[in-house]
Amino acid sequence: MRIVAHACNLFGSQKFQEMVEQNEAIDGMSLDVTSTKDGKIVIFSPAPNNSLSIGGLQSSTSEQLSSFNVPTLEEVITAFKDYKKIITLNILPFGVPPLLEDTASIINQKNLDYVLNIKKIIEMYPHLNIYLSSTNENIVQHMKEHLSPFKIGFELQSDNLNYIDVGFYKIGTDMIDIPIIDKQIKRKKDIVLSVSSCENMSMLLECLKKEMDNLNEDTKKNFQRKIIFESNYPELFYCVFEK
Repeated sequence: MRIVAHACNLFGSQKFQEMVEQNEAIDGMSLDVTSTKDGKIVIFSPAPNNSLSIGGLQSSTSEQLSSFNVPTLEEVITAFKDYKKIITLNILPFGVPPLLEDTASIINQKNLDYVLNIKKIIEMYPHLNIYLSSTNENIVQHMKEHLSPFKIGFELQSDNLNYIDVGFYKIGTDMIDIPIIDKQIKRKKDIVLSVSSCENMSMLLECLKKEMDNLNEDTKKNFQRKIIFESNYPELFYCVFEK
């Protein structure tokens, strides 16, 4: 099983960079990506001394954000251009309610521009092992069309279980369903399990260990090979799972 460290508010810190680069137990990093009002692609990684929200980033121009320490996707990708591990990009949908005069075609174009702006950045480093996913079906469809060299995924939500044909599925701990996971693995899909808290981690581990005890060795190895854990506590997750 592979473990990626979710940056959360750690990106930019020496601790996070050392962990994802030097810790052999960590197989990669996970970053939350969004766009400013003027189309600048940035990383949502709130610093302890400011209260920037995702909506705040999306409704502000890059100039308005110049006094905040908001890393851009280009800065991050350039800094890790020689990175050999996994980089998962969670492409956050626009949270600002659409204007009344917005039509489906305008929203579609907005999402397309978003994806194309991301493409301009990541295609500079096609050798990187980048996974991209979103909860928004329209964004995922645009990524499938324009970002095909990279692995594209769809994050399942409790109110949206549509299985778009993608390279992997991302599932939160509130959505853990072993039969569903097993079905997708048999279809040769990777599964990213997102674990946001220690409580969720304990629940997930208990569930996985119980189920895996019932699998034969070949199935168990395939199960382990296709799963990626995304966690704010990757080192703790590794220690607990190994025990």
